[in-house]
Amino acid sequence: MNFCLLHCQLFSWKAIGITHKDNVPKDVWNLYFESENTKITKNRINPDISLSNDELFLFKCMFRGYITSGISFSKNNTKIMHSECFFESCSSNIGAAVYIENCDCSIVQHRFCSHNCTASVQGQHSRCFMKTESTECLNYIDESSACECGKSSGYSLFSHAYGKIRFSSINVSKNIGSFNVALNTRSQNFENLNYSTIESNNASSYRMIGLGNGYTYNFENCNILNNFQESSNFGVIGLEGQLTLNGCSILGDHGKGKIFYINKNSNVTVKNSFYDELTTNDIGCPKVRLAQRSI
Repeated sequence: MNFCLLHCQLFSWKAIGITHKDNVPKDVWNLYFESENTKITKNRINPDISLSNDELFLFKCMFRGYITSGISFSKNNTKIMHSECFFESCSSNIGAAVYIENCDCSIVQHRFCSHNCTASVQGQHSRCFMKTESTECLNYIDESSACECGKSSGYSLFSHAYGKIRFSSINVSKNIGSFNVALNTRSQNFENLNYSTIESNNASSYRMIGLGNGYTYNFENCNILNNFQESSNFGVIGLEGQLTLNGCSILGDHGKGKIFYINKNSNVTVKNSFYDELTTNDIGCPKVRLAQRSI
């Protein structure tokens, strides 16, 4: 059985349960926000969603079968967080589980499992678009798994733009989509993608990861393994900007395309990494540089 699916199934039983001593909700909130949260919605199945003092904190909740985004807001100056929640078979046109649009707020998605969520357009789990590049706006996904999500006509499991973006310790496996199957992101305040695995995903067209707008991106200690793309014209990673991969494994991504699709005035630096090939469909001359020891 797919490890991610097993993890999600086990998590679904634990989501409505007793809070462990080391997971006191207010302590989890305080990892990200300085203000004291005044209201916690916890241990609910398909909870009612509402702001309290411009804050929303969902803890150990289950979202099942939503047909319009489980969590959806477009209000400035809000703080939104879900932790240890389970999303099963949620669907929408955009942002099946989470949809944040054109506002300056913070959204932290922490320790969730997403399974069989689909969007007919984009954001097969989440679309989180901030209005500006403000570093005060957190746009984080931490310590989470998403598996067997998506439909071949939709794209981007995680479609996140602007604010302060981070993907840390995520597992993205056996998802499908048209393109940008794992994630599509752009922000001048991109922290990193680290300690993560993107494995065995399938693009009916092209690309697992899209990085845009000419910004700087860092991947550290990541596995990008055994992904497939149907098109021969693009890459597993599409880049408009500067990308550094450090301590990563890029293996088995054969499909019909290349590893990188590198746009004009963009480049990739690979450090201390394992790979079986570093092929590129770039516009212009090759722009993949090996730095330090790579294998």
